[in-house]
Amino acid sequence: MSRILLLQDNTAIGGIHTATQALMDALQRAGHAPTALAVRGTPWLALLRAAQQADLIVATNGFLPTYTGWLLGALLRKPVVAWLHGPTQEVLAQAQASAAKRAWLRWLYRRLRRVVFVSGHARDSFLGFTGGAAAGQRLEVIPNAHPDWHPAPAAAQPGHLDR
Repeated sequence: MSRILLLQDNTAIGGIHTATQALMDALQRAGHAPTALAVRGTPWLALLRAAQQADLIVATNGFLPTYTGWLLGALLRKPVVAWLHGPTQEVLAQAQASAAKRAWLRWLYRRLRRVVFVSGHARDSFLGFTGGAAAGQRLEVIPNAHPDWHPAPAAAQPGHLDR
């Protein structure tokens, strides 16, 4: 059983939260022990302790969980998976990110050993932004709607059908 720390940006409910919950459920069904923590609002020492206890750190979305996951992984020599939901170039353009932020992200993204994308488009945008995969970098596309993430539909129960 692997202990997996999922880092989220915050506790807001929405698409990312739903996808993260589906991932947690699938990991539990597979026999792993996932824990999710919001980077915003969790004291740094609590994040550090949780990362120390984890076998794997997953930065579930966005920039802050990726920064935090990479730093915790580097400090503790733990494997990190960055799970990117949006197309990097388009997100940065919409946010009007500064040249300094873009340079920092290029530097950081080329140091991530494992990156998972929710679509081929997100992966291609990442590769366009970084100038290609770094040596030894593993990039994989796993759609949020992956069938293994969702429980099998329950069989219809007699007497519970609409009349």
